[in-house]
Amino acid sequence: MLEEIRVRDYKSFAGPVTIPLKPITVLLGKNNSGKTAIARLPISLSSALAKRTFGSSALRAGELGLGTTFRDIVHRKSAHAVLGLGLTLVDDEARRSVDVEIQLLQSLAEEKAILSSFMSKNPDFEGRWQGGPGGRELEQGPHLDGLFPAPIEGESKSQLEVLRDAIAKFAHRSRHLHSVRAPLMAAYEVRDPGSTGDTGGSDAAHELYHSESLQEAVADWYQANLGARLEVVSEAATFYLSLRNKDRTNVNLARAGQGLRQLLPVVVALQDAVTNPSPNRLIVVEEPELHLHPAAHGGVADLFVQAAESGRSQVLVETHSENFVLRLRRRAATGELKPEDVSFLWFEENDGVSTIHEITVDSNGRLSDWPDGVFSEDLEEVRAIAQART
Repeated sequence: MLEEIRVRDYKSFAGPVTIPLKPITVLLGKNNSGKTAIARLPISLSSALAKRTFGSSALRAGELGLGTTFRDIVHRKSAHAVLGLGLTLVDDEARRSVDVEIQLLQSLAEEKAILSSFMSKNPDFEGRWQGGPGGRELEQGPHLDGLFPAPIEGESKSQLEVLRDAIAKFAHRSRHLHSVRAPLMAAYEVRDPGSTGDTGGSDAAHELYHSESLQEAVADWYQANLGARLEVVSEAATFYLSLRNKDRTNVNLARAGQGLRQLLPVVVALQDAVTNPSPNRLIVVEEPELHLHPAAHGGVADLFVQAAESGRSQVLVETHSENFVLRLRRRAATGELKPEDVSFLWFEENDGVSTIHEITVDSNGRLSDWPDGVFSEDLEEVRAIAQART
């Protein structure tokens, strides 16, 4: 499990910030408050740490771009700041932490990003690597092995490899879904699914085709929550996805409502986590409720509960849905979700600086506190209506 991520002078976050993560972590806040910057960091950073090379596009995992240049990632795009990024992974074997510092150096001729320090605290390798004068250039440093310092001699090499392998496995098992998912096709040619780096969910149909247990789980969820059963229909070397409505009429899912289409990759990813549990896996989803009627938001929240509680997955979700939050609180109150397994992180931005406020829930579904402005719009509108009538 990813226990926490750490940033310093990263995008809209000034100074050092530690972001704790639970089996279910919900990111809340208004637009442009820093939620997506944090949601996209875990897989991007772990993928970068697993790589053997580190160029200007290294902090990418699939299509998870954090910026075009390193300056895009640094707070206020400062040419003199030191960017700090770190993570802590915990599994059955060990607790592993890695922190790196990247510095932007500018001259009249060019601007370079250098790795100025690497620190690790875990059973496999513990120590700190400090770059020499000016550090080591990320593009061509002779003493770097990706974001790792090149091992000096003997035992440190195997220890660093164990650390890198653990991070690489985590990155490979994890998956991220953007808020705008790939459009569905009216028909598909049969092929194997691609890698989990598919951030648009374009492989969801192929995952369904190759797994009968996943087909059944997704079909049951669609029927219970959306009133139509999803079916995979084969035709020679092609197949398509069909919705069977209550009146027994069929419609190609690619021609159904936008909400039902956009939701497919989310349901597939989370049901796969339940039917095919894999240890130490993170699933990140941006706005799972997109284009859905609020009545279905609670059922979507239950998917995240099942993935975290029934499987061995960890989920990180960015949402604007109050119903989603209410359903998680309800599950904590009914005992279907352990209160210690969920937390809400409220993001606020002020003068270009983002802050994070952690909110926990107890066994009665009550929140530790509720900052001003969190889902307050409904009450404000009702007050405005009342004032307009007086």
